[in-house]
Amino acid sequence: MDEFGTTLLKLDIVEFVKNNCSNPGNATTLLEEMVSWLLPIELPTNRFNYFKTNVLLDQLSEINWSNEWNNFINSSDDTNVRIQLEKLAIALMQSPEYQLY
Repeated sequence: MDEFGTTLLKLDIVEFVKNNCSNPGNATTLLEEMVSWLLPIELPTNRFNYFKTNVLLDQLSEINWSNEWNNFINSSDDTNVRIQLEKLAIALMQSPEYQLY
């Protein structure tokens, strides 16, 4: 927001992922592509797994993410995928890797 409280840029993360990710229903592919878009370095395996397991999947299985993505595609209800994608984008942008490089 600028000094007048107007939004300067707003990204619809669900639409962005839907239109730009090669396979958004696959948690690994989705995260690989988001990392490549947001971070100038390759993440070590433990950091990648942290973002995938703890942030995107929220300790659920990759099948669960795939099902949620497919439910969104079939129903246009983006509630569940939006929450997770927003959490992931924020976590990546708040990470030391994003801040330091």
